[in-house]
Amino acid sequence: MSQMARQAAEKLRQAGLQPLLELARRRVEERDGVSGTIQVDLSAAALAELANLLGWKGLPVSVSAGGPLRLRLADLDQKLRASRFAVGLLDVLAAAGGPVVTNRERLQHAADCWAAQLERIAAAAPADPVVQDWVAALGAGSGSGGRWYRRAYNDQPEVAERAALAVARALACLPLPAGELLAVFAARLTGDPHAFDAKQPAGALLLAALSERYGPLPEGLRDSDSRALLLGLVNLEVDGVSSTVLAAHLHMAAHPVVAAMAAHGGGWPLPLNQVRQLTLFPAPDVHAYVVENPQVFEYLVRGVAHLPPALRPPLVCTGGFLSAAAVRLLDLLHGGGCRLHYGGDFDRNGLAIANWLLARYPALTPWHMAPADYLAAAESGVSPFSATDLDWMRQLAGPLGPTARIMAERSYPAYQERLVEPLLQDLLAGR
Repeated sequence: MSQMARQAAEKLRQAGLQPLLELARRRVEERDGVSGTIQVDLSAAALAELANLLGWKGLPVSVSAGGPLRLRLADLDQKLRASRFAVGLLDVLAAAGGPVVTNRERLQHAADCWAAQLERIAAAAPADPVVQDWVAALGAGSGSGGRWYRRAYNDQPEVAERAALAVARALACLPLPAGELLAVFAARLTGDPHAFDAKQPAGALLLAALSERYGPLPEGLRDSDSRALLLGLVNLEVDGVSSTVLAAHLHMAAHPVVAAMAAHGGGWPLPLNQVRQLTLFPAPDVHAYVVENPQVFEYLVRGVAHLPPALRPPLVCTGGFLSAAAVRLLDLLHGGGCRLHYGGDFDRNGLAIANWLLARYPALTPWHMAPADYLAAAESGVSPFSATDLDWMRQLAGPLGPTARIMAERSYPAYQERLVEPLLQDLLAGR
């Protein structure tokens, strides 16, 4: 920066022309160069001083009486160069307020920083093609992970980078061959047992990555259940006891405690850590029944209690939206060849659960969820559906589409408790 540029900037400030300099800087940054026009209110004394400093005998500006000064920046630049200071406008602005950074330069610098960070992450991340593809998706801003990363980068670039590297290393290991506590996994991988906690950046990004790989999840899950389910799909668990599933009559379980439960009868809550330990004997001809509501589950358990233990059909209760333990158990039953049947309420949640189960388990059959079942269970005294729920039902496709449309026509829900007798008769008949 030249001495003359500093002198020019100081003289302009002393003449009360600081507002002119500030507006000129703003316009140069916006227009990516010396172009355009500024408009500024100056006193008569400041105008006279401007003319004197720049050697103007008559200012080439249009100033209405008492109005603002309008000045082309190109003219100002030319006059500064022709003045005794012999410097351009950009040099004067830099002397007055530091380097001038145009919007174009600012955007280019931001893009360079973004690209450099992604290059560092890609270089430090495992060479696994799946992981490298995930890093590339972060850079493209695609998916929930990419959107999360862009927001995190805008807030705290260094924190976002550390989170991305931690998740990249995690994805290279997942799914794990056997179950592991999340805190132990995080400590082993990063040195910090809390790195993948729900409220930590790496924890949020890991869930976004898993949801992209294994989603979509059933709608309506609580955040804690969604997290437990996603982590469970890769054999990670926050803990093994908070997620449970109600089950009864799991005769095919090669587990001493669960086998004893089946022999004793009744329904029992199974925590996730015990479900993970289950080994089921192949059961290709076994019908397993899944219900949404604990009260219906209890009714059915009592209804078959008089049967010999070996003839009591396996029963599972999701208790509403599925827990990680419920999904794990149904995976085992489906993988063992069981013929799954699911019945739930005739409302949006019930259909959403059933629809997700049908997509996940091709062999699953809706159980008393046909239009005729809805009509048999319907009772006009209940509260009607919301407009949002009605729109969702009208658009539902697949096996449950006809039921959803009948429900939308009637405009009110129905509940599985009104179908407990036909449900029980199916169990007793072995169908």
